[in-house]
Amino acid sequence: MRTPDLISWRQQSQYLSGNGLGMAAEVVHALGAVQAQDYEGAKWSLGLRMDSASDATLEQAIASHAIVRTWSLRGTLHFLATEDIGWINDLLAPGIIAGNQRRYRQLDLDETDFATSHQVLQKVLAGGKTLTRAQIAEALEAEGLSAQGQRAPYLLQRATFEGLICHGTLDGREPTYVLLSEWIPATKSLSRPEALARLAARYFSGYGPSTVQDFAWWSGLPVSDARRGLEAMRPSLVSAQVAGQEFLAGHEWEPGESFQGAHLLPPFDAYLLGYKDRTLVLDPEHAKKVNAGGGMPRPTLLLDGKVAGTWKRKMAKKSIQVTIEPFRALAQEELDALQQAAQRYAAFYGMDAEVQLL
Repeated sequence: MRTPDLISWRQQSQYLSGNGLGMAAEVVHALGAVQAQDYEGAKWSLGLRMDSASDATLEQAIASHAIVRTWSLRGTLHFLATEDIGWINDLLAPGIIAGNQRRYRQLDLDETDFATSHQVLQKVLAGGKTLTRAQIAEALEAEGLSAQGQRAPYLLQRATFEGLICHGTLDGREPTYVLLSEWIPATKSLSRPEALARLAARYFSGYGPSTVQDFAWWSGLPVSDARRGLEAMRPSLVSAQVAGQEFLAGHEWEPGESFQGAHLLPPFDAYLLGYKDRTLVLDPEHAKKVNAGGGMPRPTLLLDGKVAGTWKRKMAKKSIQVTIEPFRALAQEELDALQQAAQRYAAFYGMDAEVQLL
């Protein structure tokens, strides 16, 4: 199989070519989890993969608990489908907690502190209350538990991994926290082998063709566990060999049009960051232009399935100025596709787009 075919296949899996999905929960379910520390960008990641979406419809999906924002894979914030939170947390949280032990010691946090924090959270959030981090920190301090510096987020994250809380809706621009048991119904638990197999099925279906190393990186699982999940699902997966390496997907490739169009990807989008090896779609010579370090990658321009530049936006009252910094000169077909992508992005917010090339 040729690399361009592999890229086309991956775009199909990611719902970036052909038909999109109808609801935000369907996208999150299909991708297993959608990285969401950049809240606005994560909503656009979902909107990109839907037939018709707006910022308002995404906010409604969050407010109605159809999708939930919570700490999950690799200890980072993700959107998860409501029915997936329990079994994904049961599978991944113990490993993340074990990996956090050194950081807990650095912050002088022990199991007594976590138990106290859980008791306070249960008390102050009971009855459907939503509180911001600052309000929770104040409640913790009132009980004699320091919530200074990074202690507060690690206390909240640990409560998430214990299945106690999750994110609620925003209070202005501030995230709030709620009791998980009051926010969503109880979900079915799975055995560890069942959970590994299900997560592998989601990954290779939504991100394939990809490798077991990609799956391990995305999930945060040890490669040995990732391989167990993969092998359990192998009979239902499609295998392809590229340059002597095995790639697996949940469906056959359907050859499409020669030009796959343009997309404006937000930071942390699954098409780029859902893989350990990103060289298939991002030329290493441009990697620093996308992520110079510091943990915040730049939004990227996708042309024909490959990263071809970066972009930024400036919001006005009735329009959005989209400034594109391409890595190379663009053909007219690409410029036309770029204009369409920018208009689609602006329409997500009910606005028009003004495109500027640097």
